[in-house]
Amino acid sequence: MPASPLAADDFAMPVEMEEVRAGRVLAVYRKPRRHAPLAVFIHGSCARMTQWRAQAEHLAATHGVLAFDLLGCGRSEKPRGWNCYSIDEHLADVLALVLKETDGQPLRHLLLLGHSAGATLALRCAAALEDESNCHVQSIVLCGAAALPPMPSTALFRLPLCALELLKPLLDSGFEQLALHPATREANGELLAKARATNEANVMHMCRAYYRQLRLPTADELARAARGGRAVLLLHGEADGLVPPERSAALQAALGAAGARCERHVLPRASHQVMEEQPKDVNARIDAFLRMM
Repeated sequence: MPASPLAADDFAMPVEMEEVRAGRVLAVYRKPRRHAPLAVFIHGSCARMTQWRAQAEHLAATHGVLAFDLLGCGRSEKPRGWNCYSIDEHLADVLALVLKETDGQPLRHLLLLGHSAGATLALRCAAALEDESNCHVQSIVLCGAAALPPMPSTALFRLPLCALELLKPLLDSGFEQLALHPATREANGELLAKARATNEANVMHMCRAYYRQLRLPTADELARAARGGRAVLLLHGEADGLVPPERSAALQAALGAAGARCERHVLPRASHQVMEEQPKDVNARIDAFLRMM
């Protein structure tokens, strides 16, 4: 039987199954580094941590690394409960993991990295950690950020679950077309196979519950995420078909108005999966951003 297209990534980022809060068992990857800042990777909606593999491996030279599959995604458990997929429950999981990682240690500087809807979690996490004494969100990197209105339409996910199950092949194909640059789909068969395997592994009861309960950061959360001139890097694929590049320009303006030091780059030959499509460019931009702080 041929190996899954995801097998190499899963091998490179081995996980432990961890009950991060009561009844919520996530796949968690850690690569500790003593006395170093901690890089926390948050994947997008219905995705998986290994989409950050190139950045996790790159930053491991200078940072501790914490990554995880949100409940219902990747290698984490996939319960059927509706409320367990709310954005607030996912945020509580992220905070529990970060606070466990920093508990009892000297002040840890955090680098939060969020992709797509994971940008919402990264910004809300930064806001929520403002009052924590043992960890400080020093900087934030957001790729394909979807963190400002208008929120993507969730009307489709009001259909009955049985209808969504029938539509799943069409939904997966549509995502593939919008999330990957035409050049990627033509020349990068490995990445295309990974995208397809990730989509195929998603369960529709999770997708339906997640998208129906997706909420963007409030104005207050954006202000707290930007507080103190926090450094934010926005990276966007030029051909992003899911979150148009102008959305990250609007986010840059909103965060800048709230006091953040915002830098933004639109990367060529990339779409929504910019960190996978152009990993060397993304890593170089992150390095330059961190040197400037």
